Amino acid sequence: MLTFHLGFVAEANARVARLWPRILDAAAGDAEVGRRLEQLQHNRRLDMLSSIREYRSKGLCHSARPDAELADELSFLISPESYTQLVVDTKWSMKRYREWMVRAVRRLILED
Repeated sequence: MLTFHLGFVAEANARVARLWPRILDAAAGDAEVGRRLEQLQHNRRLDMLSSIREYRSKGLCHSARPDAELADELSFLISPESYTQLVVDTKWSMKRYREWMVRAVRRLILED
């Protein structure tokens, strides 16, 4: 389940990574785009919280830390920015990026 979920995220990040900074720039200069970005980020936080709860229900998450804290960290680890830095900027392969995401999420989120 974890590998499938993070593989999906990696593919999504590949599609939006170059667009994401432009969205952030547009939001800074346009109030309507800013409101839409705020809603998008709110939905993302809810999705991350839902993911943590699903990982717990499947017995994958053993952390005693609060779900909201784990969701914030998960969001950071699997963000489009992580893709940009590791794949675009430092030329990691998608395989290496996906493997890193699984390792990082297991160690920093699920097993902590």
